[in-house]
Amino acid sequence: MLKIREIQPKIGFIGERRENILEDLNFAVDNGFEYYEVASRKIFNLKPEVIKKAKWISERYNISLNFHIPYFLEISSYIPGISEIVLKFAKKEIVLANKLGAKIITIHSGYKEAKILFDVDKLDAIGAVGIGRAFLFAGEIGAKLHDKNVDIKKTKEYTKDDSAYREYLVKLRKIKNRMFTKEGKKIAREKHGFMVNFFNRLNKEIDGKL
Repeated sequence: MLKIREIQPKIGFIGERRENILEDLNFAVDNGFEYYEVASRKIFNLKPEVIKKAKWISERYNISLNFHIPYFLEISSYIPGISEIVLKFAKKEIVLANKLGAKIITIHSGYKEAKILFDVDKLDAIGAVGIGRAFLFAGEIGAKLHDKNVDIKKTKEYTKDDSAYREYLVKLRKIKNRMFTKEGKKIAREKHGFMVNFFNRLNKEIDGKL
């Protein structure tokens, strides 16, 4: 018979700023808390003596530490530079969590991180990859290969008129103006320029001008 181990809840709290870790742990000790999440609204490196003291307090008073990694990006992004930055930062944070003796690591996006995630997601939808996806989708729904004279106001999605070019006119060309981060805006401008040149070239070839 399957036995389910009962998990006893632990009472504790989430720290607001990582640099206050020692103050927070002393507060946890004074109030008999058994759980403390080392959180932060920004990246803050802890000094070796602080790490050592924090680990000692948590072990001495049996306080479970949950280490909160504040900034998270989409590791599976099509943009190699983004993935490399994420992995490098995550590894650094995991090492710090290990030094503190944390048994749990929490990774999720917050307000600032959400902006980064939004940019990464939208950047994957434009440029060469975005155009490729648009043509693939158009083919799947049986849309026209191309129509440079398409009227986006008189045509609808998921119809034979919903070509890759229509997708570009309706959605893709507007994405560069929706970026939040400085790097996102830079990459979006480059990808947008590629799309503009691609469809300009395609229209000229269809017209026999090239």
